[in-house]
Amino acid sequence: METYDILAFRRQFLLTSGTTDELPGWPVRSMPGGHTLYSHPELGVTVHEDTKTGVTLLLLGYAIDRDRPKATDADILATLAASREDGKWWPTFSDLSGRFVLFVFDGDEIEVMHDPCGLRAAEYTFVDGFHVASQSNLLALVAPVGRGKRYREYIGSRYGINVREDHLTADTTLFDGVDRLVPNHVLKAAERVQERYWPVEPLTIGGTPTAEVAAESFEMLRAQIAAAKERFKLALPVTAGQDSRSLLAAASAQLDGIWTYTMLYRWLGDGSPDLTIPASLLGRLEHEHHIFDAKTPPPAEFVKRYKENSPMAHPNDATIAYGLTRAFPSEFVGVKGNIAELVRCYYNIDGLPLDIRSVTDITRIIPHWDTVPFIMESMQHWYDATLPVSRELGWDMDLLFHWEHQLGTWQAQSQLEWDIAQEAFTPYNDRRLLVRMLAASPADRIPPAHRLFRTMISHGEGDLLREPINPVLKAERARRFFWRARTRAMRDARKVLTPSYSRR
Repeated sequence: METYDILAFRRQFLLTSGTTDELPGWPVRSMPGGHTLYSHPELGVTVHEDTKTGVTLLLLGYAIDRDRPKATDADILATLAASREDGKWWPTFSDLSGRFVLFVFDGDEIEVMHDPCGLRAAEYTFVDGFHVASQSNLLALVAPVGRGKRYREYIGSRYGINVREDHLTADTTLFDGVDRLVPNHVLKAAERVQERYWPVEPLTIGGTPTAEVAAESFEMLRAQIAAAKERFKLALPVTAGQDSRSLLAAASAQLDGIWTYTMLYRWLGDGSPDLTIPASLLGRLEHEHHIFDAKTPPPAEFVKRYKENSPMAHPNDATIAYGLTRAFPSEFVGVKGNIAELVRCYYNIDGLPLDIRSVTDITRIIPHWDTVPFIMESMQHWYDATLPVSRELGWDMDLLFHWEHQLGTWQAQSQLEWDIAQEAFTPYNDRRLLVRMLAASPADRIPPAHRLFRTMISHGEGDLLREPINPVLKAERARRFFWRARTRAMRDARKVLTPSYSRR
């Protein structure tokens, strides 16, 4: 393959009842029911065929069992197959972390599910058969699907025009006839429905001392990193932020072999706290600190590939991805601190749940979502189906919304786009860890103190709270202001010069 050819749909997949010649160099595998799997050469593929039951399990990506750090994907699939026979499938499956899509072929039925926050996306259509892929452009290779009514509604809405880091609801795409798998749901292909399988137990908030929650959560986070380290070479980004610091703390006693780095991008400069503080932290831990620039504009061919890899691609982030392709060691898996924001009462600063009494209250969380008709229809369906679960189990609607429609879309989209540059591991993508952290009092999870996170960080080596978290210097504030102003001006100029410029 040419240099840029390997970047086409990098680390993505297509499972189809049809065929295509448009993916040269991709491994092709026959699956039950007349389906064919096309997978990018760098995507992990594991198959388990249970001769006793006739069930076939297909794992795309990787799964992690924190309680069995040495378990391979093959081991995990064997355990899942046994749990299916014993009637313990969902408890066993729900404890897995990682980044994966799992297919279960059982006779005429195909079930599809993924990791806790859906960080490896799965989009699907029933047009001319059954087809599932990482994103809609791949589906268009085997089915007559494309942009239509949804796209027109979206691109002409106030949301599509004005929001830079835009995203859709978890079950929708910009292609008519193409839907998306929602986190905590299973797609039953024969019935053409998605069903919620989690949560199944009440959420208990408060009542447990924060120090106890912090100690247990820290050990779980450390175990996540240890399990991933058994499987991959890890690359840990270090910034001045809280989530980065918590991961560094959890990794601090096992840094041997972990490649630590800081990436300069957007407004960050040589004097930024995001550079100076990591240097100090890693210096005290006597660990090498790599620094690289991710501000160089990418060549046109790279941007072309970046846009083709997803209909929702955000060109502003292509520069960062290009920086990663140039400096990030290709044999490593990047560690990400996302998902932790779920614990921090994301939509309010008083720790109290939002007063959600209707779907309108939900859509107001994301400004201008109510200007997109198909988003409103999607949210009405989600609200009606989720409200009984919320009431019965005590999961606040805004919490489930953040989990499924913010992390399962915005963060999943970000990781899909950066698949062009790196595979990602997100230690917080762990249901048991998140539930345990949510048990702490909201007062200890909200800003400015973030007592839960600071207590977790205090368990790490090297006195990692000595340096401030996310300090903003005057020069840094000015650089950030001018970068954002420049970005807005460029976006507005594109609207005037090319009204249909759409990054899709």
